[in-house]
Amino acid sequence: FKRVWIVRHILDHNSPLLKQEAKELVRLNGGHWPLELNSADAVRASFHFDQILVSLSGTSNVDANNVYAQKVYDFVDVCVGYSFCNMLFRQDDGSIGVDPTLLNDVKEQIGGGGEDLNKKEDREVPIFIL
Repeated sequence: FKRVWIVRHILDHNSPLLKQEAKELVRLNGGHWPLELNSADAVRASFHFDQILVSLSGTSNVDANNVYAQKVYDFVDVCVGYSFCNMLFRQDDGSIGVDPTLLNDVKEQIGGGGEDLNKKEDREVPIFIL
């Protein structure tokens, strides 16, 4: 790995990932997430999607060829209230290292409130975090 990318989407009144009712509550709350939706179950119930398609394209540093990657995330892949663990660390020589074994590791967000991942029997590895 030469780079670690963090992709973030803000769930607000313009988000295509939210049901119209949730968008309206956010709008009525001055653009802020409303307290009545501030639980993992309420956040999950506010979603309006079955799948999210992530598509990346770029240029190879080796031979300048175009490279592509695509991944489909299903609704069950979403882990509400979690963030990915930091994969970066400082090596003894001062350079930045990347620990690829932490690629799919998550931790509950600051402040708690994450859903119970043990209830997700269908999930093999949590991979998409909101």
